[in-house]
Order: sequence, then C-alpha cells, then structure tokens
Amino acid sequence: DDGRTQVQELQRVAVTLEAAKQRAVEDEEAAAAAAKVKELERELERAQQAAAEEKKRADTAEQAAANAAAKLDSDRAAGPEAAKDEVLGAAAEKEVELRIQVVGKEVDDGRTQVQELQRVAVTLEAAKQRAVEDEEAAAAAAKVKELERELERAQQAAAEEKKRADTAEQAAAAAAAAA
Repeated sequence: DDGRTQVQELQRVAVTLEAAKQRAVEDEEAAAAAAKVKELERELERAQQAAAEEKKRADTAEQAAANAAAKLDSDRAAGPEAAKDEVLGAAAEKEVELRIQVVGKEVDDGRTQVQELQRVAVTLEAAKQRAVEDEEAAAAAAKVKELERELERAQQAAAEEKKRADTAEQAAAAAAAAA
C-alpha cells in the first residue's frame, strides 16, 4: 500500500513537473521580452525628448511666422510709399507663406512622431505586464528544478521500497510455505 501511495505521489509530481517545464520554456521567451521592455523604455525616452525639441522648434517657427505676418500687415497699413516698398512687401509676404508651409510640415511631423510614441507606449505597457508575469515565471522555474530533484529522490525511494516489499512478500510466502 505504501508503495502504491508513493507511486501515485510520483505520478502527481511528474504531472506538476511537466507543467513546470512548459512554463520554463515560456520563461525563456519572457526573459527576452523583459529585455525588449528595457530597450523600448530607453527608445520611448529618446523619442519623447526628440518630440519636445520638435515642439519647441515648431512653436518658435509659428511665432516667427506670426511676427512676419504682423509686420507685413503693419507695413501695408502704413501705405504704399514707393514701388520699392511694394516689391519688399511682396517678398516679405512670400517669405511668410514659405514659413507657414515649413511650420505646417513641422507640425505634421510632430503629430506623426506623437502617434509613433503612442504606439510605442502601448507596446511598452504590454511588455511591462509580461515582465510582471515573467517574475512569477522565474519563481516557477526555480520550483521546477526543486521538483525535478524531489522527483528523482522519490523515484529512488520508491525503487528501494519496491525491493523491500518484494523481499517481504518472498519472506511471507516462504514462511507460509514452511508453515
């Protein structure tokens, strides 16, 4: 009976061990994901700094365009003094239009970068969640190693118990035959 109980215990340990081995394989993938999380965090930080710099540049360009437009309006309000002023005014207006186009492109670039940052942030959040799971998985991997050692010890003990039971049964049979 003890031998049967021990065999059943060994079978339960073997099932647990197999599940733990499967988790260990997943843990290797999780460790790679955790490294990717760190890399994504660094990339996100760099991208956020770049986006902040681009925003400053776009703000500065927008202010310059607004100032140029205000100056152009002011010059026009002063009235046409000469053909030279008209030529200068047309040139200034063209410069303002070009600056507005540049600012518009910079703003579009900034929006694209913000969208990319948002995608990176979502990926990073998922990777962080996986990293939390990986910490639990690392504990499970350590448990797998312990279970493997325990299984080996239990199998050895079961083999010894089987020998002892066989010997006892033979002795009982011999005693019965002698009686």
